[in-house]
Amino acid sequence: MLMTKTFCDYYAIGTGKITLGCDGLLAIDRATPQTLHIKMDMSCYKFIGAIRKLKSLSHIDWEFKHVEGHQDDVRHVSDPN
Repeated sequence: MLMTKTFCDYYAIGTGKITLGCDGLLAIDRATPQTLHIKMDMSCYKFIGAIRKLKSLSHIDWEFKHVEGHQDDVRHVSDPN
């Protein structure tokens, strides 16, 4: 998110949308709603705070999507399906 913000600032990009995939449902749930109060004893408190701050400073619309983790454990990465 920081690199995207830097890129958008440098090239004066003021609109757009980015979908960010994450395999952590809890991280997505805690990072997306601005109304949820985060506490310092929460897991990944600093990361969640950084995501929220960068999202609030961005002119880009952010969408967070859950993706299955460890997909390469199930099949080889070169398999098409």
